[in-house]
Amino acid sequence: MRLEGKCPKNISYDAWLSGVMGRDVYKLTVDESFMSAVGLVNFYKLHADVFFYAKVAVDDIAAARFLEEQGFRLIDTNVLLEKPIERGATHSCPGVLIRLAQPQDKDKVKALAGGCFCFSRFHLDPAVPKDMANKIKAEWAGNFFAGKRGECLVVAQKGRDIVGFLQLLDDRKGMITIDLIGVAAGCRQQGIGAAMVDFAQAHFSRASKITVGTQIANVASLRCYEKLGFRHVQAWYVFHYHG
Repeated sequence: MRLEGKCPKNISYDAWLSGVMGRDVYKLTVDESFMSAVGLVNFYKLHADVFFYAKVAVDDIAAARFLEEQGFRLIDTNVLLEKPIERGATHSCPGVLIRLAQPQDKDKVKALAGGCFCFSRFHLDPAVPKDMANKIKAEWAGNFFAGKRGECLVVAQKGRDIVGFLQLLDDRKGMITIDLIGVAAGCRQQGIGAAMVDFAQAHFSRASKITVGTQIANVASLRCYEKLGFRHVQAWYVFHYHG
């Protein structure tokens, strides 16, 4: 049961993820003042079916130790990369059309998103069933079509099939972010991801920088981004707690 009206500033209720997972989900922000209020975390833990997640900088050893002492488990190391926007397509995929998504693409994009990930924090968490991890990614991509997340979604179409998609956020201050990107398993290493990134850079004419986050375990993605000119700028540890 959600703890109505009792969330302090360091604990925020994640309504969307709660709805998808069917349990109460909270995001925990760790700082020095909060680490002294251990009893507050324990108060929330008393409520049975609760799921917390937290992200701390890799050099914040005190915060990481605090979370481990509270029963949180390290699930992922997330890396942020960025590069200046470069316009002028340099990657092509013969037989593949790169275009903006249309409403009728919704089901195909969701199906692709629900089956092409294996390194997300949910897929890496042994306490999250694989079908639930897939559902989270499918619903995440579906948020674009519902008008709830993302300013732009690029798709790669091969014949009648959607074989890739790229969901983008725009901060309206010159930076765009790759929020979610996926390519069908049988179509990888063909330049589809790079071609979608080219399309995104050309589409946002006023942007000057593009960023993306990925998992340190996803070596293939890291190598791809490095080839495209992205460089590492920051990293975080991601922790989960299952009540």
